[in-house]
Amino acid sequence: MNKTQEARLRMSRAVEAHGDSNAVIIATVPAFQESFLLLKANNAAIVAAFQQEDLVTKGITTDKVEAKKALAMMAIDIALPISAYAVKSGNNELKEKVSFSFSDLFRTKDGQVGSRIRNISDIGKEHLSGLAHYGINQSALDTLEAMIDDYEQKVPNPKNAAAIKKAVRENIKNLFAKNALLLKEHLDKTVVGFKKNYPDFVLAYKANRVIINLSSTSTQLKGKIVDTQGKPIPDAVLALNGTAFTAVTDDNGHYQMKSIPYGMIIVTAKAREYQPFSSRPFQIKRGQINNLDMTLSK
Repeated sequence: MNKTQEARLRMSRAVEAHGDSNAVIIATVPAFQESFLLLKANNAAIVAAFQQEDLVTKGITTDKVEAKKALAMMAIDIALPISAYAVKSGNNELKEKVSFSFSDLFRTKDGQVGSRIRNISDIGKEHLSGLAHYGINQSALDTLEAMIDDYEQKVPNPKNAAAIKKAVRENIKNLFAKNALLLKEHLDKTVVGFKKNYPDFVLAYKANRVIINLSSTSTQLKGKIVDTQGKPIPDAVLALNGTAFTAVTDDNGHYQMKSIPYGMIIVTAKAREYQPFSSRPFQIKRGQINNLDMTLSK
């Protein structure tokens, strides 16, 4: 999930949570309720699709790694007795052919490890009569061959996974498009049906509809404080009521607060020789740079 998709999904799920918290209200406008239920279903489908995308690669990769690990361990269990047999026989050339560690085999490229281990099996077959004393028999070599075949069947799977992931991502793209259409052409238009009886519900809906990329923008408030003549007021002190957040205007009357709470907040401003001023309830939007200018009078 990229940052844009994450922000869009966060927004649509915020709308979903708002609707769920006001189920009685949304039931009063059936057209809105119908589209809202479709939005919920799409949200669930998007989450499930992202989980599927993740599992496709992780599951297949895990299977392949485990198969490679088991194959390398079995190969070493064959190679070590062959090495002991070679030392006993004074056959240094044979010893060199099977001088592998587990790490050597496990780190071999996926497309080459099968043939490398098959060489060990072929050596075992060639010296099978002499290896009986070392616990190596045809059954052990047949098991190794079967494990090689099993692993080689798993090697192409990550490529198949890429094709599956492509299809899943296309599905995710379509689901996001459906959500965008539902929100823009249905929910945004039918929400006006609540304005008369439930205006607060509409305000909160609009606040939740904002797509916020939290990775790029923190919640901020900035603006300018001037007098009734439009002259900047320096050293004015601003505060967010009910919080510890404050700011002081610069020589040009500008102020800025960063990483502040969001929601409906009253902002107060005080300056020497001016009357204190309190704003009307102001909507601080999450993850955005909010602007609020104020005028103080003497």
